[in-house]
Amino acid sequence: MKIAIFNHPFTDFYTSPDRLNCRILEYLADIIKPFKSTVFDVVKNRSERIEIPDDLKYLKEFMLKDQSTYSFFHSYCKFGDEKNFNHKYFKEFSPDVILITSFAFCYFEGFRMMTEYLKKINRNLIIICGGAGPSCYPEYYLKNSKTDYVVAGPAEPVLKKLLFNIKEKKKNRLLNVYHSGDINFLKYDYKYDFKPFIAEKKSKIVQMQLTRGCPKKCSYCSVRLTAGNIFLKSKIKKIKDKLLNLKKSENVNIDIEDDNISYDKDYLIKVLRLIKSSFKNYTLSFENGIDFTTLDEEVIRILVLNNIKQWNLSLTAINPEVLKKTGRNYNKKNFDDVIEKLMIYKKMIIVYFICGLPDDKEKNILDSLLYLAEKNVLIGISSFYPVPNTEIIKNIDIKINPQFMKGTSFYKWGRISTKKLITFFMITRFINATNKLLPIDFKSIVKKFSIRDFQRKLSDNDEIQVIIINASRDELTLIGIYLSLSLNEIIGIEKIRDNEFNLKKYDLDKKLVKDFLNKLLKIEKYSKIKL
Repeated sequence: MKIAIFNHPFTDFYTSPDRLNCRILEYLADIIKPFKSTVFDVVKNRSERIEIPDDLKYLKEFMLKDQSTYSFFHSYCKFGDEKNFNHKYFKEFSPDVILITSFAFCYFEGFRMMTEYLKKINRNLIIICGGAGPSCYPEYYLKNSKTDYVVAGPAEPVLKKLLFNIKEKKKNRLLNVYHSGDINFLKYDYKYDFKPFIAEKKSKIVQMQLTRGCPKKCSYCSVRLTAGNIFLKSKIKKIKDKLLNLKKSENVNIDIEDDNISYDKDYLIKVLRLIKSSFKNYTLSFENGIDFTTLDEEVIRILVLNNIKQWNLSLTAINPEVLKKTGRNYNKKNFDDVIEKLMIYKKMIIVYFICGLPDDKEKNILDSLLYLAEKNVLIGISSFYPVPNTEIIKNIDIKINPQFMKGTSFYKWGRISTKKLITFFMITRFINATNKLLPIDFKSIVKKFSIRDFQRKLSDNDEIQVIIINASRDELTLIGIYLSLSLNEIIGIEKIRDNEFNLKKYDLDKKLVKDFLNKLLKIEKYSKIKL
């Protein structure tokens, strides 16, 4: 029996290297041996701008062709295509079974298109899907696509068993495997050994995932659905064996993408020692975020000695009530203490927090943003989106539509409206852009360009056309920030043609923007900006 392994296309404003990484397909091919398999990456080298979907048309009014570094999204895209694979080779290989990995429920539409296209080629093909999306809501995938089986949770314990059942035409039930006649959503947490996921990307980045599962019970998180509640660790020997076979490029960044690797300090230290003995020149990062509550002085020191290039911290919120309701067991003082320790090392700190949780309030979010603005950190804002079958969704009156369940859809799931969610997103980008500037930068920009004239004309208009000769993107950003601070509005700078621009006020929540900008200028480091 032969197996063809696919990813699927998806649509969004932007993507990330993780979403484009096809190494998970090769990982699946490895764990289903001895079955013969081949990989078809339909996302690779394929992206196109598309019209924003009808369900999301409400976002179109915010999509300016803004040249500043704090702009909203410019265009909507389709990444990959269901037809983007070698059809001749597919026919020659003649698979019996298709495996499709689907990494997020919000991208279900691309998965559906993939299954329909493959069934048109051969309606007798058996399609099995797995990954984070199907693990959260297997019955949705079965009812709304051409898939035959769903593997919910990790593939290692059951996928090969399912393939043997299909080959031998057995019908015995397997835990965490669902089909159209069996969609009872009862999950079983396996304890199992698994190979570490380690992949080199373009000789510059080595991505690692070495642990699975999470013992915590954060109400919004889907890790327990995709990887289980039991915290599991790949064996150190398996990591060592994998690293021995890896091409060792010079000057690589080791990005450990585990959700919880720092949960076990002794295990993390063993992994870091192994990395240090395996690579000559490397930096270290945790770009998926590291739990700041695990960062004591010893762990911080060890990470610095292992050339950590930046700190990626998961915060969620600072309001005590929100933290309690979401199951996050810390407070603002805990975070202050860690930030104080990290500041000593003068490395970039990126802090991720969630905007628009169902019980959150406008004041809480604004307080969080101003608090982080004072800390001189880069802010990573994530607009809340519910994942099916997480605890938090039980309190939301929801009609399932995967399009709305993207963070970039800014859908109103709680008390915060779409316009305010986008306003908070733009405020965050504005803070990050302003943090890179010095008061002297504003003085130079006022002298070089006709800022006062722009300011005067914009004060009475929503937009004006202006001539700005030979301005770089950084200079355009400076102009936009200066005008925004002066007018208590966030100003976009649309390019019409060379040296001709349209200065336009974003259609954001005016009261919220004004309140934010007034308070921002009272923070010491921003108060030095002379307008």
